[in-house]
Amino acid sequence: MNHWSLALGLVLGVLALREATAHTHHLHNAQKEREADGTRTPRDHGHYSNGEHNADFDHEAILGSVKDAEEYDQLPAMEAKRRLEILLVKMDRDNDKHIDRKELHSWILRSFRMLSEEESSERMDEVDEDEDGYVTWAEYIAETYGIKDQRTSSS
Repeated sequence: MNHWSLALGLVLGVLALREATAHTHHLHNAQKEREADGTRTPRDHGHYSNGEHNADFDHEAILGSVKDAEEYDQLPAMEAKRRLEILLVKMDRDNDKHIDRKELHSWILRSFRMLSEEESSERMDEVDEDEDGYVTWAEYIAETYGIKDQRTSSS
């Protein structure tokens, strides 16, 4: 009887362990949204593409605006250099004529906030069909999924 108890305990233990580990396949993503579940893509998703470095991402990360980065790319070399020098002075918070890791990190976080605001503003313009400054559920569904809500549309 003692052997049966030991065997039963061992089987139950293995089954319990197997059941406990069956649901841990997403532990590395705890508290994070996954793109597969519909989350927006991460800000740096375009930094490297197929192993190739995307310099446009760097321009946007430093300048804080897609529009400014596009404009910057069209500038003559001397004007681009002049504007970059002005930008470096702004980045150098302690005025030591060097950009340290902390200053660069702070600047890039600032730039990402600006990029997010720019992207949000553009997204608002796309979704707010009646341009009243608000996005209704019907406008959101229509833009996101291409579904017109028959209950709220006048057509």
